[in-house]
Amino acid sequence: MNEIISKFLGREEKYSELLISIADSERKNNEARKHNEQLAKRVKELREENNLLDKMNEERKDVKGLNIEAKRELNAKIAAHKKSSLILESAHHWGVRALIKVDKVFIDL
Repeated sequence: MNEIISKFLGREEKYSELLISIADSERKNNEARKHNEQLAKRVKELREENNLLDKMNEERKDVKGLNIEAKRELNAKIAAHKKSSLILESAHHWGVRALIKVDKVFIDL
């Protein structure tokens, strides 16, 4: 009889331990699920941030390309200005020489 009672109590103990183990496992599972949700949310935020950074990088490349184009255009305009300044200076000297010759002609008359 004692043996039957001890088996029954042993089963009750094992059943209680199993219930405690199940409750503990469910708690751990819920904690893991919450942690997984937080990580998924963080991954989503990082992806959005990465997309924003990619867009900013593309815009920066576009601006850099515009800067390079503007520098080329500026250099071309500087070169054209230098060339026109040389032509203007040559024309000025030619005009001065021509006036000197005209003055000599009128003085000699």
